[in-house]
Amino acid sequence: MARWLISNIITVKEAEEFLSDYSGKQPFNHPVIHRICEAFKRVVSATILPDSPGYWRVEERNQGHVEHVDTGRQRTKPKGHMEWCKYGASILLTPPTAFKGGRFSYTNNGVETLSPEKHYLSAAVHTSDEFHRIEANTGGRVALLLFLPISHSEESSNASSA
Repeated sequence: MARWLISNIITVKEAEEFLSDYSGKQPFNHPVIHRICEAFKRVVSATILPDSPGYWRVEERNQGHVEHVDTGRQRTKPKGHMEWCKYGASILLTPPTAFKGGRFSYTNNGVETLSPEKHYLSAAVHTSDEFHRIEANTGGRVALLLFLPISHSEESSNASSA
């Protein structure tokens, strides 16, 4: 289990572009996504596997998201629908003043919550065995989600934990 926060990985203008223009699962050939993936590779000493099932998407879930890991598993569900996923990431695209609630929390050992102010434009990156959840919100919280099948030698020692 490991997690990192990469602060200010995208700009306000890039967040606005993602908010206005994307739906469904997307491949990794977008230039901003490519830059984000390069930053991930530096943090986790990893290589994104070519021709992989990995993808990214823009998601709005006002109902929040139950506790889960990015393989699709839940505490009561031992097998997930995305067992290939090795790392996940979330970047908050909407300004924290645009919604109420919607905090992102890691829940493996107690609860560690990432405030919307800290999460905005920043990537919460984690191994796919990190349980996390999003609380319900009002006002339209939107995040950019990435699901990465990668190979890695060892995690970078210079990465900062979230």
